[in-house]
Amino acid sequence: MLASTAHTSDRTLLARCSRGDAAAVDALVDRYVTSGLAMASRLAGEDAAPDRVLDGVHDAFITAFDDALDGDADSPGPVFSRLLGAFASAIRATPTAANAKSAAAITPDEARQLRLDIISEVRLTMALRVESPHSWISARRIVQELRRVRRRFRQTLKLGSLYDDLKILAPSHQPHT
Repeated sequence: MLASTAHTSDRTLLARCSRGDAAAVDALVDRYVTSGLAMASRLAGEDAAPDRVLDGVHDAFITAFDDALDGDADSPGPVFSRLLGAFASAIRATPTAANAKSAAAITPDEARQLRLDIISEVRLTMALRVESPHSWISARRIVQELRRVRRRFRQTLKLGSLYDDLKILAPSHQPHT
């Protein structure tokens, strides 16, 4: 986090974000996402698939951020914490085979990518708000759809990688000549 924003209130950072200040976006993301990721991982339990935890933190922060701006809140923190708790409860209540097979620690690279993804999405949202305050909600829906497509693409890549791994493990059955 930048030293100049370390002691700045969330309300001040939100006001700066609403004017398109990229450093304020970075400061809010840095203030909440790392601790939110740790909280979500802990609450979801050791069987939670890392992708589900990363996606939950991403969605929770974006929702809390939007809610704070729309509701003129002092901070995204309370909504973010509440959403993370609800998310973790949902994961624990619906254990799936995917959770059990995919359980692994979230890597530092995944955490960094989460930070970058959230910052990019928030900056895009803020640019849309500043540029077109009356139609930004429609643009937000497009950004959410892009996020869903990115997740499906990531899952497809993982399935492809799994398929490639299986091909390596199982020798191809070539007819003998």
